[in-house]
Amino acid sequence: METESPKAENRLITIYRCTRDVIKAEALAREQKLSFRIIPVPRSISPLCGMALELDGRDYPDFKARLEKAGLEVQPVEKKSPSL
Repeated sequence: METESPKAENRLITIYRCTRDVIKAEALAREQKLSFRIIPVPRSISPLCGMALELDGRDYPDFKARLEKAGLEVQPVEKKSPSL
């Protein structure tokens, strides 16, 4: 289900409204051959959907454009800290 983990210093978390959006975002990430993982969203970050995509922040601008083109709304991106 997951690809190679993003490098620690560049990881970002993208948060979605619902599980269906996470699944669609996962498909888009696979199409782009991005390095990503599906992770649980800590409630301290968002009370929305319980899953998120963690990916390399350098890939985010192009990925966000594809998400928007597909009609997916991504919540603000949070840099992943070691405590998460």
